[in-house]
Amino acid sequence: MNSPTVSVCITTYNQDRYIKDCVVSALAQAADTAIEILIGDDGAGPQTPHIVARLMEQHPGVIRYFKHEKNLGPSANYQFLIHAARGHYLAHLDGDDFWLPGKLAAQLAWLQAHPDSVACYTNAVLVSDDQQVMGVFSSAISQPIDLSFLLAKGNFLNHSSLLYRASHKNEILAFSGPFIDYRIHLGFARLGELGLINAAYVVYRLGSEHSMVRTTPTLVQNLYFEAVAAALPDPSVPDAIRQQALLHFWRGIAVEAIAKRRFAWGLAWARSIQTLSTLGATRILLTGVLQAVVTLTGLVLSKTMQRLSGKSSLRVLHER
Repeated sequence: MNSPTVSVCITTYNQDRYIKDCVVSALAQAADTAIEILIGDDGAGPQTPHIVARLMEQHPGVIRYFKHEKNLGPSANYQFLIHAARGHYLAHLDGDDFWLPGKLAAQLAWLQAHPDSVACYTNAVLVSDDQQVMGVFSSAISQPIDLSFLLAKGNFLNHSSLLYRASHKNEILAFSGPFIDYRIHLGFARLGELGLINAAYVVYRLGSEHSMVRTTPTLVQNLYFEAVAAALPDPSVPDAIRQQALLHFWRGIAVEAIAKRRFAWGLAWARSIQTLSTLGATRILLTGVLQAVVTLTGLVLSKTMQRLSGKSSLRVLHER
């Protein structure tokens, strides 16, 4: 297949338990559109090569499998697949997530109806590692997403839902060193508006055993801050949005600092916030601490009510 409509880029590392569901869910999208599936295997999963080989036998000419002899890391692995992709559109799918039927068809229709938009995302269902439903990834919105909105509200876009035009892939290929998905979303938002389909077409495993959030939380925080810092100088971003973006990040840091009594660590992050904020740094820091206290109080009350009622409620991971 020389020119598929969509190249599905699947990055995987030590995900023997999940990779079959992931790849099969991508294969199911071929009923709606011409696809190729590129799998970048960064090692450590002894069964993954055999699982993928069986799927390649069953679906000849659709899957391209790359077993890296040396671990590239998630960012370089993804860039490797982008280099090799031949589709008019590129989609990303983490090896521990999977798609629901009609996902690519819905996004292609959205992008065709919005020719000036750079990329399209969908909502996702949250599941535990054993696939018990826990809620949804993001609350609904009714507007296109621009850079200011994405900075102010934080990283509410699910990476495994991403579909973008291949003409914009150099935005990602230009990144040097490790990066997280928020860097990609912000980079695309600097090029034009993004779309979000509120229906959930992705199943996202919350806190799977090898997710970066779980295994390298400090690195994720640093890369998140780098993503924000790279986008703040954009001339289209008003000063008020710059302050909101820093407040959003600082509030999360303050919650962790208070909850885990990591006060010296929180103070170090406060200094980093001050270096990026030319206006209102003190107000950002104080407001963030107050909001963190309110957030923690709400969590305690919520857990108490759940314990008394004996019921657990579904959650929205990213409220806006």
